[in-house]
Amino acid sequence: MGIVRLSNNREAIYDGGGTSNALGTATTSAQMVALTADVLFASADLNVLDLQVWCDDDGKAATLVVMQFDGPVPAVANMIRSDEYPISHGDLRTTQNATALGLSSATAYVKPGFPVPILPGASVMIALAAADSANWYLRYKAGRADPAVLAMVSKLRGLVPAGAVAGGLTTAIGATQVRLTATPTPCLRGVLIIPPRDSNDALVNSATVIVGATGLAAGDGPVYQIAPDNQEGVFVPVADVSALYAIALGGATAQQLGWIIQ
Repeated sequence: MGIVRLSNNREAIYDGGGTSNALGTATTSAQMVALTADVLFASADLNVLDLQVWCDDDGKAATLVVMQFDGPVPAVANMIRSDEYPISHGDLRTTQNATALGLSSATAYVKPGFPVPILPGASVMIALAAADSANWYLRYKAGRADPAVLAMVSKLRGLVPAGAVAGGLTTAIGATQVRLTATPTPCLRGVLIIPPRDSNDALVNSATVIVGATGLAAGDGPVYQIAPDNQEGVFVPVADVSALYAIALGGATAQQLGWIIQ
């Protein structure tokens, strides 16, 4: 186990403690701490890791676990966060010459990179909670993002639960109008509404959702249409997000909308 002090935009292979830096397996904090894997220590100015996973065999699946500990030395008693990230065989979309990346396999199947929020001043260890038989590797790059934007992006991609940020996620949108939020949420200019994607960057919604004031079912007032693949979002001028409602078209159910106050 070695402590690696992270610096901005430093990209490296994570030593997971296995052969040729392969990731180890851990399903508890005790197992994680026992691994001879790198400990990534985040200084106060860093809050995100960009992770990219490699596998030396195609058609495999795994669950990546990222544990964070209070302070530079991990211990069972000071674990403060644990997050799991499922990787399906469909996530391994491209191949690369792994030898050029310092990996043992000649060819590696690569999952597109994804952000993982980290707590400034925390130490981070990474392993597999479960995996098909194969060798799994990880590259990482540390950086800093605006906390509100990072939380919103992570939430919209399903990486972390909804939390108290400058936005929200409205679920269970169907044929009956649903309020975006029941909590008074004032805006300076309005709200940017975005259809979310999952952790694999796939569309969550299957139908267009319309947003407007109460009375959507009767067609009252101006409405805004948000298609499932809209990546830029739709800006709605409003003084309070709680004044907006949503309905899914075509009888669709379980649609979702993310929103960021402006």
